Amino acid sequence: MKWLILTTLLIGAVGCTETTIETGSLAAGKPASSTESPETLPSEQILTIADGTRPEVQQQVKAYLSNFINDAAAGSVLHIVRSPDHKWVGTIVIPEGSVRARLRDKELRNALARINAMLTDSGVVPAEFRQQLSLDKLGATYWSLRQTDHPCRITLVGTPVYYDPKQLQWAFGDLPLDTVTRYPSDSSLTDLQSTLPHRRLGRKPIPADVQIAWLTDPNWGGDKRREDAVIRFYRHAFASQIGGELVRITSDPIAAFESEIISSFPELDQLSDEHPPRMITLGEQETPEQQTTTNSDNPPEPPPEVAKLFQQVAADPDQTLIAINWTSEYPETDLDLWISDDASANELCYRNMHTPFGFLIRDVRQVGDLDGQDLMGKWEVAVLHGVEPSALTCWLNMYSSDGSPAHAKLVVIINGQQSVQEFDVNCHGDNAQHAGRRETSNAWKRLSIQKNEA
Repeated sequence: MKWLILTTLLIGAVGCTETTIETGSLAAGKPASSTESPETLPSEQILTIADGTRPEVQQQVKAYLSNFINDAAAGSVLHIVRSPDHKWVGTIVIPEGSVRARLRDKELRNALARINAMLTDSGVVPAEFRQQLSLDKLGATYWSLRQTDHPCRITLVGTPVYYDPKQLQWAFGDLPLDTVTRYPSDSSLTDLQSTLPHRRLGRKPIPADVQIAWLTDPNWGGDKRREDAVIRFYRHAFASQIGGELVRITSDPIAAFESEIISSFPELDQLSDEHPPRMITLGEQETPEQQTTTNSDNPPEPPPEVAKLFQQVAADPDQTLIAINWTSEYPETDLDLWISDDASANELCYRNMHTPFGFLIRDVRQVGDLDGQDLMGKWEVAVLHGVEPSALTCWLNMYSSDGSPAHAKLVVIINGQQSVQEFDVNCHGDNAQHAGRRETSNAWKRLSIQKNEA
C-alpha cells in the first residue's frame, strides 16, 4: 500500500515523533486511502483547517497529504490555510519524479514541516473560535493564493455552526456549539442593507467552477432538520455571495477528500423573502403541517417525483433502486438508509450522499418544506449503478422516533424488476449514534433486498 509507506516517510521527513498514523474513517471506520492510480492531470487545491480540529481529523489530514504527494500529477499545487485568521501555513508543489524523489525536494519538505507543526499543535483554543472558518475571508484567501489555471477545489475542515463574538447577532447557536438554534433568513443574503458577514458585495467572488467540499463533525447541527436549513443557507451563500459551488458537506473524510465529487444536492430553489434580514429561530418541536402523517397499513403511493425515478431505473438494467417510505402517528419519525458495496470503502447515507456506486435522495427534510414545497414526501431513495446486488449491505436506521410504531414500505428495483416489502418498526430513535454497533441496537434493522425475501 503506497500511501501507508508514504505516510511513514512523510512523518519522518517532517520530524514527527510518531511512528504510525491512525487512518480509520470517522463515519464508517474504513481507511482513508486514495485511488490506486495517480491523477493524470494537475490540480490546484486549498485546504482550510480550523483551529481546534479534533486529533483524529488531524490524522486524516496527514493521511490525505501523503496520498496527495503520492498520487497527484506533477505540477499540482496544495495550499494549507489555518482559520479563523486565514493564515497561510504552506504550499506543496508536486515535482516530477518518484515518490522518494518528491520527498527529497527541499521546498516540499519545508512546507511539510510547517504543516505538520500546525497539525500537531495542541495549544488551547477558546471555545468561541474552535473550528470556526470565517468564510467571509475565503474569497480574499483564494485570490491571494491562486497560482495556476488548473481545476481548483477548496476543502474546508471545521464546523458550519457560525459563531463570532464580534457578530453575535448572526451566531447560529450558543456556546457550546453543539446545536443549531437559528440560521439566517433568505433576505440576509439579498437585502442591500444586510450586515450578514458572509455577504461579499463589491468584492471579487470565487469563480463558479471551483468546487467546495466541507468536512465536519458528525451530527454537527443537533438533528437533520437543523442541518438541512444550514446547508441550504450555505449553498445559497456560496452561489450568490462567496462564489464557488458547495458540492458536499460530510463527516466522512473519505467522501470529503474524494478526487472526483459530483454534487447530489437537489437543484437550488429561489431566494424569496420580503421581510427584513434576520435570524430564523428553530423551535424544538417545529414541524411543517405537511409532515404530519397517520399510521396506516397501506403507505401512500409515491409522489410524481419518486414515481419518475422508479420508471427511470426500471428502464435501465445497470441501475438498482432502494427506497423506503413510512407512516407513523409521531410526526418527527425519520428512517434512514445506510448502504455499502463490497467493492467500495464508502457507505451511502445522509452523511455521505454521493459515492462511486450511487447517490441518495433524502426525504422531505432535504428536498423541500423549507420553502413550503413538498416534492418527495416521506420517501428516501438510493439510486445505484454498476453494482452486484448480492454485494450490497443495506441497513435501516430509526433516526428519530418517540417509540411510536412506524409502518415501513421498502421498494427495490433490480434488473428492471420491482419488489415491495412492508413491515413495522417499533423503537426509539438513536440519531445514528449507534452506527458503530448497529448489530446489537434496536434502532438498526438489516434489510434484505433480494426479491421475495422478508
